[in-house]
This record gives sequence, structure tokens and C-alpha cells, in this order.
Amino acid sequence: MKTNQIDIKKGDEIKEVIAEKPPPKSFLKSDNNVVELVKELDLVLNKIEDLDYASPGLEIIYETIYNLNNFVLEMKQLEYDKDYFNRRYMGMPPWEDNEPRSFVKELIESGLSGKILDVGCGTGANVIYLAKQGLDITGIDFSEMAIMKARDYAKKVGIEATFFVRDFFNLPKDEEKYDTIIDCGLYHSFSYKDKEMYAEVIESLLNPGGTLYMFCTNENFGSGPKIVPKEEIENRFKNPFIVNSIKKIRLKGAIGNMKGWLVSITYP
Repeated sequence: MKTNQIDIKKGDEIKEVIAEKPPPKSFLKSDNNVVELVKELDLVLNKIEDLDYASPGLEIIYETIYNLNNFVLEMKQLEYDKDYFNRRYMGMPPWEDNEPRSFVKELIESGLSGKILDVGCGTGANVIYLAKQGLDITGIDFSEMAIMKARDYAKKVGIEATFFVRDFFNLPKDEEKYDTIIDCGLYHSFSYKDKEMYAEVIESLLNPGGTLYMFCTNENFGSGPKIVPKEEIENRFKNPFIVNSIKKIRLKGAIGNMKGWLVSITYP
């Protein structure tokens, strides 16, 4: 069949189908399924490359299949990450101790107010502490086990606190905006590519004049998160952000005193 005889759906329609009907979790949990699908997609891509690339609609098909290929691999990695953290939260992971972080306590003294979001909240110690002070705070984490423990702990101590299972990079379109975002160890867990996206998500979540308070490590800690250079923070959060301060601190917790940066960033 000649390529100009191919019945081609519009690119937008294809992308909508992919977005609305991603591979099911049961499919992604099987390494064999993912490997076979990626092989098939690669074969299709190779065949398209052998055709006349200038043919009508062929570029759209190539781009869509290429993106689907990457999408499947990314979703597989996401499922792996979720499984890893859910397993860790079946016990008490070394970075958790059910105590709010010292810098979070200091935010109260600085007059913290408005709507607050704790991203990567884990078992919810910061959220529960701030909710106890009467603040409007929500905690999100993509680990179902972490959120379950956070809700159980809030109930145990008699505090009404709001928690949701959320993927930071796939938040609902109607997600609220916040005056303050707290990140105690989420940013430094991401890959370089995801860190680029992180700044975009923060921008979409903050109200004008809102502030991000972020802790990230500046020392190697075993096989855990890697060092975040000060220059990386300064370069990542340029326009439209304003980096107010980058201070060295020691974060006390179950894993001891971890050295890191406490970063204050405003979205003007």
C-alpha cells in the first residue's frame, strides 16, 4: 500500500486516546508485557523510517508512536517507584520519625498563614503539626501506604488533617493554588529531567506572592538522594521565581543530622 493511501487519524485525536486510556497497572507490573510492547513499537518506528517521511500524516504517526513508547517506559518506572516506596512504608523508613522538621516549626514563628501544601508528605508529621496549630494545610504523596499511615496517625492523635494520594507530576487539572508549599526531601529525589518539570509544577501551584520552602541535601547519604549543588538551585529557579535565601542547615530526624539546603523561593 502506498503511504499516501493510509487512513490517518488526526494527531490530536491519537494523543487524546493515549492520554485517556493509558496501559493498565496490571499490564505495567509485568516486565515481559512492557518489553514486548516496546519491541513492537520499535519495529513500527523502524518501518515508518523506511517510508517516505514527507508523506501526509506520517510525521504525526511517527511522533505519536515515539511518544507512546516513552510514555510506557515512564509509566513502568513510576510503578516501580511506587512499589518501592510502598514497601518502605510498610515499616518505618529511615527518613521518617513522626516528628515535624525543625524548620517547619520555625515557619510558625515567622507568621505562616494562608493555604499550605506539603508535597511528598510521607507519614504526615509536618501536616499534622501545622494542622494542630489551626493552619489550612494539605499533604500529598504518591505512596498509598504513606498516606494510609498519615491518616491513621492523624486519627490516633485526634487531629483533623487532609491527605491525598497524588502524583506530583500528574495533579488534577482543578488542583487548588497555595500560598505556601513545603518540600522536605521531594525535589532531591528526582532525576534531572523531572527537576526541570518540578519548577513548572511549583509555578502552577503557587498563588502570586506565594513561597516554596524546600529542603534538599548537600551531602551524599549512602545510596539515598544525591547532592544538590547551590548553583543548581539558583539556575533552576530563575525567572519568574525569586530565590530569597539558600541556607545551610542540619535536618534532625530518624536518620540523624542530614546536612542540606533550606531554600526559600517566591513566585512574584
